[in-house]
Amino acid sequence: SVHSLHAYFVRAGQPDHPIIYDVRRIRDGNSFATRSVAAKQEGQWIFTMQASFQKPEGYSVCHQAQMPDVPDPESLPDEHERYKQLLQNPDVEPLVKQLMKLRKRENHPIDVRVILDSLNWNTEEARKKREKYALSGLGMPSQMLWFRVRERLPDDEHVHHSVLAYQSDAELLSTARVELPWRSFWSARPMMASLDHAMWFHHPFPRWRADDWLLYVMYSPRLTGARGLSHGHIFTRDGWLVVSCSQEGLIRFGKDRGLPAHQRPNDKVSKL
Repeated sequence: SVHSLHAYFVRAGQPDHPIIYDVRRIRDGNSFATRSVAAKQEGQWIFTMQASFQKPEGYSVCHQAQMPDVPDPESLPDEHERYKQLLQNPDVEPLVKQLMKLRKRENHPIDVRVILDSLNWNTEEARKKREKYALSGLGMPSQMLWFRVRERLPDDEHVHHSVLAYQSDAELLSTARVELPWRSFWSARPMMASLDHAMWFHHPFPRWRADDWLLYVMYSPRLTGARGLSHGHIFTRDGWLVVSCSQEGLIRFGKDRGLPAHQRPNDKVSKL
């Protein structure tokens, strides 16, 4: 079963063009197997990845990070309910509401219940949560959310691994900029793109399922040089840490991209 993935995003892919995958057998050992994957689109490489697979071990000493004590997903509004509440809130800025209206139209197959993110980061309730979970005490912005696929998936580990690989990218990079005010950030005409992404599957399927509730805890230790580094841990509802992720991504503002003067932000947003 797959236990780790290490990927680089070389160029932006285009959804309306076919992708050719080049998969190479690097090594098949007694316990581990390694594969190399490269993706090409219109004659150019857009993606590379190393994947490692491990046979089950009979015994292992274990320890893990403790899962935070968070509200149950059923007690939290789904994305449509949450956006409806925020759109009716007079304290939410018009620019934020405009962006939420665009996202509200999406009918996403993955159900997400937010505990802490950029939309509630500056509220008193979020401040108490940050103090409770102690990540802000280390100077690290953080996000927490529950997620699961809405429909029941087949009992195929490859499907569940693929879903988790897809969902692990959602919101991970944005954790690095979660402290920045929405108006200042989006008026700076930012460009965000994943540079590399790594995953470690600590437990094989079916110890976890992508159609059962999973808690995604994310935090960012550093944002500098237009690159944000974020880490994430995915827990089952009963507290098992089953997947860890790391990602570095580009967070570049309008004036850094050579936009015309009239399209650039007045002030570059930075904490340092």
